[in-house]
Amino acid sequence: MASRSADRTPDPAGNGACTMTTKPVLLWPKSRSEIAVWLGSNEEHFLVVETNKAAEIRHLYQLTADTPVFDPFPIAGTHYRACLEHVQGSGCRFHIAGLAQCRTVLVRLQDRSIARSSFEELLLALGYLDPKARRTMVVIPPDPWWLVWWRFAIAELRKWWEAVAQFTRHHFKVS
Repeated sequence: MASRSADRTPDPAGNGACTMTTKPVLLWPKSRSEIAVWLGSNEEHFLVVETNKAAEIRHLYQLTADTPVFDPFPIAGTHYRACLEHVQGSGCRFHIAGLAQCRTVLVRLQDRSIARSSFEELLLALGYLDPKARRTMVVIPPDPWWLVWWRFAIAELRKWWEAVAQFTRHHFKVS
């Protein structure tokens, strides 16, 4: 495991802050080819941990408290719970959950005017981190419960409709 000094570089302004130089972790339940579509960033910008593969959990042993974790689809993935336990167990302070929140932070990270800012300063500027509780883990709330419920209901209705269509095609051949 690399030392913390290798993970961060001192702020050139000399105010004691550090700028981010390591790759953030991305908890990803989908195909890797979809990262650019959903997040607007390439796979190379992240240490991608696929939440559908148990072997990917080994990448989470490299986490430090200052490693940002992007979690655009919380709860998604067969092994998501185990991944989340590793993130929480590492004392990770920057866990950004939710697709909209991940996109917002990633867009701001690409802004060259804040390139020398620390990740903590970026989250403070976006209002995602409480200035009084800087040392606590940042969890941006995922989508509201009703939106998650509707997505689940639509997915179940889609499965049911596909089953009805398959049954109809199989038993009632249309000529």
